[in-house]
Amino acid sequence: MNILEAYVEQSGYFNVIFSSVDYELLKKVVLNLCKDFNAEFIDLFPIMINMEDIDNNRVKELTNTENKVRFIIVPVFPLKYANVRVSYHINISLNFKLINDRNVKKEYVDLELKYKDQAMVNKYMNFKKYVDNESKLEDDIFNMIISRITKKLDNGKYEDRVKNEKPKFEKKKPTNDEEFKTEKIVSKRYDHDAKEAYLDKKNDSVDQDILNEVDDTTIDPYKDTPDAELEDVNMDDEMIPTNDYSSMEPFEVYNHDQSGGIRNNIIIGKRILKKRLGIIGSRMLR
Repeated sequence: MNILEAYVEQSGYFNVIFSSVDYELLKKVVLNLCKDFNAEFIDLFPIMINMEDIDNNRVKELTNTENKVRFIIVPVFPLKYANVRVSYHINISLNFKLINDRNVKKEYVDLELKYKDQAMVNKYMNFKKYVDNESKLEDDIFNMIISRITKKLDNGKYEDRVKNEKPKFEKKKPTNDEEFKTEKIVSKRYDHDAKEAYLDKKNDSVDQDILNEVDDTTIDPYKDTPDAELEDVNMDDEMIPTNDYSSMEPFEVYNHDQSGGIRNNIIIGKRILKKRLGIIGSRMLR
């Protein structure tokens, strides 16, 4: 349900009076507004010509429509003559120059001059401001009607409620690497490419830490492995000395824990050093 439907449900009707001496202008503008609001268009110009003897039975017949949103056009609307309940009254006024330029009927001008003091108008629109932009006039009237509805809806409480509503607090989105420092099940979606880039960076950092902690000068892969003399087995070329692998001591494995972090801010790393073959670093993530 939109606010207009809510207003009609609360009030029972929404009757907007549009008055102006320029019948053609008024008819064009209001017909367009009727499309926007799905309103009933009612033309009372012929009935309002004889203001002192208005046929209110005819007025009631024309305004008693199934559609409770009614836009009614008149040259002028003195309340004591026409029996119509009014929700809002908008007047589009023209100066004498515009009246002459647009060939407005004299009888409508005379009616306005005679009865305008008896009419209660909520909003005057000076057509001089909209001569070259009638669509702007329609837009401004549209906004005025919406504003009128919100002010009257719920006896004025609706507008106050809207003004007091504050946007919900939005948690600040993590930036850079902060989003991936803790691994956990989450419902939100994130940038997997950014996560992979973060993990690659951490991998490089851990591997470098492993290498930096090893003193290459302390390990001699050929220490205590003397060359072996082999008998000639009918090979003309000299054999390359071969190391003695009878002892597994050179392959002793040393473990080293490496701290980092992707789960609970900790990365568990295992470094494997092989005396015989030099340094081989590897990392196991758990």
